[in-house]
Amino acid sequence: MRRISGHVVVWLLAVALGVAGVNCAKTSKQGNNTGDGQIGDGTTVNTTVSATSITLGESFNVTCEVRNKAGELITVETEFSVTPDSTVVGAEVTPRGFGNHKVTCKVKGYDIVDESPAEVMVLASSIDTVLDKGTIKSGEVSNVTCVAKDKDGNVVKEAETEVKISPDQGVDVDDHALMGKKAGGYLVSCRLVPTAQLDDTPASLTVTAGDPAKVVTELDPESIPAGGSSTLGCRVEDSEGNEVTGVTTTAEVPSDVTRSGNKLTGTKAGAYEIRCKVEGSTTALTEVPVTLTITAGAPKKVVLKANPDKTAFKTGEKVTLVYTVYDEYDNEVTGISGTITGPTSGVTNNGGDNYTFDAEGTYEFKVTLASPYETVTDSLTLFCDNDPPQLVITYPERGATIDGEPKVVVKGQVTDSGSGVESVTINGEAVTTINPDGTFEHETKPVIGLNFVEAIAKDKSGQTVRRTVAYYYSGAFEPYTQDESKTPLMQDGMVIRLSQDVLDDFDHPCSFDSNEKYTCTKIDDFATIGEVLLNNFDFGSLINGTKVYNTSINVVDQSYSWNSGWIDLFGYYVYLDTTVNLKGSFDIDVQVTDLQLNRVGLNLAARTGGIDATIAVDKDSQGNPGFYIATKTTLQFNGAARFTKLNI
Repeated sequence: MRRISGHVVVWLLAVALGVAGVNCAKTSKQGNNTGDGQIGDGTTVNTTVSATSITLGESFNVTCEVRNKAGELITVETEFSVTPDSTVVGAEVTPRGFGNHKVTCKVKGYDIVDESPAEVMVLASSIDTVLDKGTIKSGEVSNVTCVAKDKDGNVVKEAETEVKISPDQGVDVDDHALMGKKAGGYLVSCRLVPTAQLDDTPASLTVTAGDPAKVVTELDPESIPAGGSSTLGCRVEDSEGNEVTGVTTTAEVPSDVTRSGNKLTGTKAGAYEIRCKVEGSTTALTEVPVTLTITAGAPKKVVLKANPDKTAFKTGEKVTLVYTVYDEYDNEVTGISGTITGPTSGVTNNGGDNYTFDAEGTYEFKVTLASPYETVTDSLTLFCDNDPPQLVITYPERGATIDGEPKVVVKGQVTDSGSGVESVTINGEAVTTINPDGTFEHETKPVIGLNFVEAIAKDKSGQTVRRTVAYYYSGAFEPYTQDESKTPLMQDGMVIRLSQDVLDDFDHPCSFDSNEKYTCTKIDDFATIGEVLLNNFDFGSLINGTKVYNTSINVVDQSYSWNSGWIDLFGYYVYLDTTVNLKGSFDIDVQVTDLQLNRVGLNLAARTGGIDATIAVDKDSQGNPGFYIATKTTLQFNGAARFTKLNI
């Protein structure tokens, strides 16, 4: 309450004004009417009401009390105001709306006002929540009607209300319209804003999933070791992420992944996309696949290899041993330590797992994995072998004539000082027994006429050698008799009988003339004819320009870092820091440009079942070799230098 200065007290009778919002009430005189009871400095006014809380439609009374400086009640004319507007009859106030109403008394004619007005809360007798739809799909709307009533049960249409929902997430509230988002159950309550009254019997709203919009693939877990399993789930959602049930789904699974029901498994390490789909969907749905990662399992096997990848080496060559670890499904397992051990003699360890072969022989290397996989090991046998096997066929001799029963036992010998002999085949058939000294025998079945023997020997380093001989076979070779020579062997046929002299009488009166033509004073056998042809043939023109060798050899492919330091360049200091990449190779090309032969001699000698031919090339008059061959060799170097990361 507020005090004002003044020394004059005026006694007035209270006059009831009877207008809305303002009321003046007459107060009775209390105490002695002395100078202290007059209106003056220290006079206060106080507002009291008959009720602080009523229901709309009820009334309350207002009393204004004025006290002098001494605190005594004095009788003066007062008035009061009510906000918001209400119906006022004398001291009785009937509110016309809900909410807090303030009542303020004032000494009429003076600026003496109650600074602590009385307050009356006007309540609704009840507030109810009504939904036009109790169940909606996600994305649909339910409208809310809030019903507030006065003391007589009348609906107050102009009541200011709002909607409260619990839980407060999952439904969008727009004034009195509710749009479902997340599926679930919600309690909806109307709230009378002026009074903060809340419906204590909320309405129930159920939000269900909307139409399918997305299919999400789920895996538990998303990463498995080879041979393990993951549980597959296909979740169909609406646009708000609510799960839609009652939809038939399927899944696309790669061929390396096996599906059994909702279980996925695989043995090949890798990343595989699993994609769920909705069967029979007529609309395009968003598909969210997931990646199934299959990792290698525990180490079960280790494989030791040579780099370069070969089993046979020459003395002086180097090899680096490397190993690869695999699980039981042959997936490579990384990050597993192991120890490689090698021979103590015949090779030199260059540091780490690099060795140099010092002598021919067979060498075994071994790798053992670190704990707890020390039982996983592998060994590798390498050979230092400079030469292929030595193979000779001792029987039959080249060009031999053999008769008798149809059986020829091929004999030979094979040796290998490096890695040792692995196998021998005769005409593709394996020789079953090779004696300690390398000798062997193998029975073959000849055919009438010319027969070939092809022997192939292979050593343990993989090097092979091939030898061939040919022989004639017949059940018997019979000489012609005089009677048989007179009788043709077949009707309507011709038999030509050639003596040794017809083949070659070994008298070849031939030489080169002044024009370098080979001529003979007499030609009376086949050997002389062949000799003339051989000596007059221009072998050089036949093979001129023939390429016999062509290769490219890389000699350098290296990167070097170069730092110049500070360089004084015409008074400017320059600092160069760069990487130089050098590449270079040689191209080698060899061609035959000429071939010349000295005098060529040909001899033909008849033997049982065949003819032996001998070709010889004489030395020239100065004793030089009997033939001359000229070659052209081209050597080209290809080089390039490239600077990268040049900093100046």
